[in-house]
Order: sequence, then C-alpha cells, then structure tokens
Amino acid sequence: MRLDRPDVDLSNGILLARKTKFRKDRLVPVHTTTQTALRHYVRERDAAFPRPSDQAFFLSSRGNRLSTSGLQSAFAKAASSLALMTPSL
Repeated sequence: MRLDRPDVDLSNGILLARKTKFRKDRLVPVHTTTQTALRHYVRERDAAFPRPSDQAFFLSSRGNRLSTSGLQSAFAKAASSLALMTPSL
C-alpha cells in the first residue's frame, strides 16, 4: 500500500518496505519473475500516467494511490482469475 516509486529498485530486485512491524524498515528481495512483471507494470503505468500527481508505485485507474479497499478488491480479482483462491460464499 505504501510503496513509493523510490522504494522499488528493479535493477537490484529490492523493495524497501517502510515502517513495517515494530516500525522498522525492511529490504525485501523479489524474484526475477516478479521483477519482470513489475517492469511491465511500470511501462503500462507510465504510459497511462506520464505525469503522476502521486509518488505511489501502484496507482488506481485515476492515477492516485490505491485505497485499502481498492487494493483488496484488485488482489481478490487477480487471485480469483489465477485460481489462487476461491471467493468466500
């Protein structure tokens, strides 16, 4: 939710997660396949929003930071489409 553009280093495959558990910052390595997917997202995002009004890495369809509910909804749709989980009945 709180990843900003400078927190994502795709050259080295590292995400900086700020103020996590116990208010610590953490470096999170990402797999090369994840780096590839994130690079694809960056190209699409930057084409859609060449001059973003927000430093957020992940943007909503309006070009601003995703809300918690928006992120949860998008993740649930993606997980469902990939058959990672089935929706609760």
